[in-house]
Amino acid sequence: MQDSDDDHFPDFTLDDQTLAFLVEEESKFIRNTQPATHPTDASPPPKRQKTTTSWKSVRPTHRNKSIDDTEDLPDISVQVDGTYALQDRQRQAPEQTSQPQRVQTASPYSQLRGGSDLASPLTRGAPPLRVRSVTTPSRGTLPLSRPAPPLRAVRTSTPISSQNMARSQSGHLPRLNDSVSVGVSDALLADLRRQVEELRKSNERMQSALQNAQSDLQNALDAKFVKEGEVTILRKGIEKTAQDHATQIARLKTAKEEGDTKQHVLKKQFEAEMERIKTEFTFKQQELESNLRRPPGSVHVKKTAMGPPSTPVPVSSQMRAWQPGRGTAGPSILGSESPRRPRFGEIPRVDRPKNAPSVDNRSLPPGFQASSPIRSQRSQHDGEKGNTVAMESVSPPRTPVNHSSYHPPPSFPLSNAVHQSPREQVDVFAARIEDRGGSGDFAPIDVDISADVDIEGANLILAKVEEEVERIEPLNWTIVLHRAILTHNAEGSRVPTFQLLMTVSVSDPDHARSYSNALSMILDVLANIPNHVNRDFDQTARTVCEAFCDMASALALNSTISSLATLFDLLTNLTYMIPSFHTLLLSSKVSDQDDTPRLLFTLCKVIRDELRGLNMTNEEQNASLSILGKHTLSLLESIAQNATGETETALSSLPGSSSVLTTLLDPCRPQWFLLASVRFLAWLSTVRSLFRSLLSFPESHQESSSGNPPDLTKLPQIDLLCMLLADPDRKSPKADKMKNWIMMFFGMLSIGHPDAFTTLVESPVLIPSVILRLCELADRIWEVEEPQECNPRVIPETITMMVQAMRFLHHLVVGGDLNLRERLHRAPMRKFNGLIHAFTETFGRLSYADRPDWIIGEDKQAWEKVADMARSLLGLVVEGPEADLVWSTYQNEADDGCDLKMGIDEEDIQAQISDEM
Repeated sequence: MQDSDDDHFPDFTLDDQTLAFLVEEESKFIRNTQPATHPTDASPPPKRQKTTTSWKSVRPTHRNKSIDDTEDLPDISVQVDGTYALQDRQRQAPEQTSQPQRVQTASPYSQLRGGSDLASPLTRGAPPLRVRSVTTPSRGTLPLSRPAPPLRAVRTSTPISSQNMARSQSGHLPRLNDSVSVGVSDALLADLRRQVEELRKSNERMQSALQNAQSDLQNALDAKFVKEGEVTILRKGIEKTAQDHATQIARLKTAKEEGDTKQHVLKKQFEAEMERIKTEFTFKQQELESNLRRPPGSVHVKKTAMGPPSTPVPVSSQMRAWQPGRGTAGPSILGSESPRRPRFGEIPRVDRPKNAPSVDNRSLPPGFQASSPIRSQRSQHDGEKGNTVAMESVSPPRTPVNHSSYHPPPSFPLSNAVHQSPREQVDVFAARIEDRGGSGDFAPIDVDISADVDIEGANLILAKVEEEVERIEPLNWTIVLHRAILTHNAEGSRVPTFQLLMTVSVSDPDHARSYSNALSMILDVLANIPNHVNRDFDQTARTVCEAFCDMASALALNSTISSLATLFDLLTNLTYMIPSFHTLLLSSKVSDQDDTPRLLFTLCKVIRDELRGLNMTNEEQNASLSILGKHTLSLLESIAQNATGETETALSSLPGSSSVLTTLLDPCRPQWFLLASVRFLAWLSTVRSLFRSLLSFPESHQESSSGNPPDLTKLPQIDLLCMLLADPDRKSPKADKMKNWIMMFFGMLSIGHPDAFTTLVESPVLIPSVILRLCELADRIWEVEEPQECNPRVIPETITMMVQAMRFLHHLVVGGDLNLRERLHRAPMRKFNGLIHAFTETFGRLSYADRPDWIIGEDKQAWEKVADMARSLLGLVVEGPEADLVWSTYQNEADDGCDLKMGIDEEDIQAQISDEM
């Protein structure tokens, strides 16, 4: 049944397509606005009221929803302008137009919410309204979990009551498939479709962009994983190759060392065999010469004593027949006769034929020596004495004597001494001893004695056999220089060093010309030495030194590391072999205005430019650089050891050179490099005139100070040395040697000059560094776990280092008259954190704790000295109750140790007493 209003308005029909489109749009709108419009009920739930009647179970009535149910549908009203408006059955308050409606559980209808902002577009030809049937649950059941979406109220209007009442009373609800006439604008519908299409396209674009982004992300991840996998594989391959390379290098090094060892052994065996052959040849030659000079075997008699007999000896008749006047023994005559001082006449002088002069070529190299062996020579003075004393020089060769008949001996001056009394014979040889210069070692000569001569008890002393004495001639340093240059070989090389230097090629033309000229100059000098053996050594050595300086400068400017290291090795060898070579080596100056020696200038350049890149990390890779550093420091040390006079003044330019000391003492250098550098500085500190150069800033720092006096308490070399001294991670034997040389360096400077002592005492890091060094050594002594198993040299060496460090600290504190407690508190905290605690603990233990049991013998006395000095220094820092507390701490430990050992000590004492009894 149609209402009466249908006649006044045209009918419109909603087909299925349009109705489905409207339902779809409404559902989209509800989904889009649901999260924002979901109400939040902040009010607490109502409390349950107590009822007077008991609760009765009421069975909920269930009814089925039908499409004809009109209770859940809104009212549709027709406006004046021909549009429709949707209204709820229960009106809300006018003031709740903009606030969201809460869903009431008691209402059978869902709440609809409209906005005033959508009313005006619909009045100007708005699109058709979205109609949606909303159903509520039946009574007795819970409402929906979320409220019904709000409906867009197009316009607030007064509903037609008669129409509403008629529809409510009729009970008939229009079905969905009923046709309803609605005026819909085609333009608005097209606009909506266009918007929907745009939204769809936009959604598709977003979806495609999202897919592209996901695909790009996946591709990037795949590429990243592939790249990381390739890098990992490549890294593993590089590591494996490096390991194989290191293994091969180690194997080659081992083979090379074995080959060098075998070669060294063979060389030693060859030299020993050569020495044996030479010795055997020398002995055979001496034996041959002695056989040529030996008298016949018939003249041998027994060896007689040198001293006179205690009683007079009778003279035989034959001896009395030689001189009848002297037949009886008697007292000695003061004016006794001797070959040097005859009583009557003069002994004729018979000169032995002299050998032809020979050139002394013992100092020449093997290529310049004579082929025939050289016999020992005697001085002219020795020859004269031999001619006057020896028998074989004045008498003919002797022949065997026939013992059957008597023949008087030949008449020669020595016969007078034969038949004299024993006392006269002593006087004769006493006079001979005076002539010989006081030497009484005479060898007896065998003479021919007749068989019937009674010589029992007689002492027959004849002349001394001539002995050849080799005269030591002064060493020819020119020959030594010649031999050292030509025969020097670098370590591990079979080719002579000078030959290697001749094969070096220099890239720069000017430097190559200078290098070749220096080589030519040295070759000319060496070629003329064999022909002029006695030429002036100073002139020869000065020419050679200037040429060597030119060669070193050219090699340093072209960074020829290997050749430069070989040249420095040769110069080091020459400096040690020839005493005055270092003076001539430093005589060549840079220029007339600059007095710096050219060699020191080159060494400073090598240290700044080449050795700066030598670190602990690249030591194995830069083997040639390590060899250069080793030979550079060896050459500097050899010059410093032999420094005298002008050389000391020349060495003062080395510490003042820019960044030389900082490069040598950089902690990142290898341990052997730091040890050699500190040892070189220690040798420099022995020269008293160099203390100002060693305790001053470099020239570059002095120029940049712009006239301000330098602060000597912040010297970089002292800071670097103290850093190395206090480094607890350096515990190797080389590190201990380096720290000992550092202590020696500071000790020599402190006693060299009062200004140097003041500079060292004022340094804020020196005394704390020495204290930390003592703490490290003390911990090393106390932490010995198994004294029997450790090296027996470790404990004595450690105690010796402790004595050295403690004496130096005591010298600084007592000699400087400083406040040790204040100095410890003023120490830099970043470098010396906890210094007071470490000092108190270490020095308290050294002062009051018992000596360890494994310190015995001489080490015990040294330990007592350390304890006495530690006790005196501890009293300067810890006083009063604090000192008593330190004493009681270590005294209690000592008492505990004594209690533990009391029983054992008593048993040992009783056992010793019983053994003694």
